[in-house]
Amino acid sequence: VPSMAEISAIPHNGFNVVSTFSGCGGSCLGYRMAGFRVLWANEFIPIAQASYKANHPDSILDGRDIREVQPDEILAAIGLKQGELDLFDGSPPCQAFSTAGKRHKGWGKGKTYENGKTQCNETLFDEYVRLLRGLMPRVFVAENVSGLVKGTAKGYFLDILKALKESGYNVKVQCLDAQWLGVPQMRQRVIFQGVRNDIDRQPAFPTPLPYRYSVRDALPWIDECIVGNAAFESIWGKADVPTPTIMAGGKTKQSGECKADNQRRKFTIAEVKRICAFPDDFV
Repeated sequence: VPSMAEISAIPHNGFNVVSTFSGCGGSCLGYRMAGFRVLWANEFIPIAQASYKANHPDSILDGRDIREVQPDEILAAIGLKQGELDLFDGSPPCQAFSTAGKRHKGWGKGKTYENGKTQCNETLFDEYVRLLRGLMPRVFVAENVSGLVKGTAKGYFLDILKALKESGYNVKVQCLDAQWLGVPQMRQRVIFQGVRNDIDRQPAFPTPLPYRYSVRDALPWIDECIVGNAAFESIWGKADVPTPTIMAGGKTKQSGECKADNQRRKFTIAEVKRICAFPDDFV
């Protein structure tokens, strides 16, 4: 993984991006690594805003609730007209569909964030579609958890897919696993890609790599990874494979502890960054 300075020096490829639900800027960092210029981003959680600003000082960061943002405001801020934006990105919050959460039991109940605002996560994809129709970019990329295509959430998935197609796009969807794309972590995500109907191109997805990076590749000083599931411990604790999905607080789906220098402890922030394939100097 290159350093932040090395990423800053990557030449621009001539294409630009507008990002929503941007978090600390992980997706934006990926676009920058690919040569894109991120013109504008939206994130309304204060601590995530602070991290985003520290790592992406050249992007405009809008801190409002996404429901307050209008497409013409974005276009005015970046100096483009409808249809001129190259890529529109967004990863609406996924707690409502995550297999690690309450799923349908939490639908219709707002989640209160640290800034005191409340949102119903399962409705935020509607806001993404609203902005998509106002911006009409050449291409869009949207992401969510694999739970969106499982069980009772499938109805939401079909509604989202229909709305994206009706917005004027050729849309394809795949479930990608980060462990086969260069990240030392088992992390499945549903990726929507759309190409505007007037453009003679097809959405394209990456080909899985023939190898994986292990947790030991990322954290060579770790002696052993400890999990709560005994059946999984023999696989993860003793063999070189990626970690299970990293969740809030640096935990994994099974546990989230490791052993180094004969001490049993949680992963540090620096270790979590490596497991998530962030640069060591990402703030």
